[in-house]
Amino acid sequence: MIDKLELLLSLAKERHFGRAAEACGVTQPTMSTSLKQLEDMLGVMLVQRGSRFQGFTPEGERALDWARRIVGDTRAMKQEINGLKDSLSGEIRIAAIPTVLGMVASLTTPFRARHPDVRFRIVSCTSAAVLGLLENLEVGARAGRWDKEKMFELFPNLKERLDNRGNQLSGGEQQMLSIARALLTNPSVLLMDEPTEGLAPVIVEALTAVLIKLRSESGLSIILVEQNSRVAFEFSDRSVVLDKGRIGYDGASAVLRDDPERLAKVIGVSE
Repeated sequence: MIDKLELLLSLAKERHFGRAAEACGVTQPTMSTSLKQLEDMLGVMLVQRGSRFQGFTPEGERALDWARRIVGDTRAMKQEINGLKDSLSGEIRIAAIPTVLGMVASLTTPFRARHPDVRFRIVSCTSAAVLGLLENLEVGARAGRWDKEKMFELFPNLKERLDNRGNQLSGGEQQMLSIARALLTNPSVLLMDEPTEGLAPVIVEALTAVLIKLRSESGLSIILVEQNSRVAFEFSDRSVVLDKGRIGYDGASAVLRDDPERLAKVIGVSE
């Protein structure tokens, strides 16, 4: 069943039967058959079909929610089991102020005992220097898909401002830096809290384009908390509207975006 759920997730990402099948390494007929089998298994229609992909049914949207959880948990389980089976290797860089250098061994010794192929590089520096290393993406990273070079591909502005401190960057660049630092930890889920708040409209447009690219190309699960409904709808396939802790809407973003009357009722404004 996992393979069928992965096909469903691929279709949600690509919004196109042919591209989704290609991304999963199967033929389009095989994908269509698998999705039909999944629908038969659940007893409901999940995908609105025609000459091309038309979207998901309400039951399909709910099935997508479960698919993300099930597939995510399955991948996490595999990674954890592989981590127990395979020894870690590589280098971990730790920046510390002189007064805490004596504590570093309490962190590295038990870790090295469990993973002898991991090397540690300890950098002794001032508090300001530690902040500089963090701001310039030199420490705080974790091995994985995202590294410093990929960050500069996603945010070329940061490479041009590499010699500047974080507080010397513009508001938009500071938001890009925050996202870059989070991505360097190679998370399974990225949570962003109002990344466009206080930014000029032209910067909001640029940052939204980056977020859409990140969502489309990375395969990373992203939760965006955003009061700007236009940005939220442009970015996400699914929206959840909270009103005083209660869910006022939970469904496809396009449905709410294209219904101004309902949108005004749910969030008090229309776009």
